[in-house]
Amino acid sequence: MEKILKFINKFILILSNFLRKLNKLILTHHKKNMVILNKFLKNHKSIKNEFDPLIKEKSTKNTELLCKLNNLQKMDSNLSNEIKDLNFKNEQMHKKIKILGDLIINK
Repeated sequence: MEKILKFINKFILILSNFLRKLNKLILTHHKKNMVILNKFLKNHKSIKNEFDPLIKEKSTKNTELLCKLNNLQKMDSNLSNEIKDLNFKNEQMHKKIKILGDLIINK
């Protein structure tokens, strides 16, 4: 019985040493990972701080340009309608002139 107790005590001692070393190893890796993570977060924050205003500015410019494009398209549509109206009036005037010309020639 005593031998079994000694064996169990030795086994527990070996196991406890192993677990202590494993814990140290895990803590070391955890600290390294935290340092890497903190660097990443810092870089991410600096990149975000640098590019967010640029993105916002580009977005604002894009919105302004889209608004201008919309206005230009409306103006183009209005001008196209005016040209169609003027062409129609021109054709009507041309027909009237032709009729008047034919009347003058026939007299």
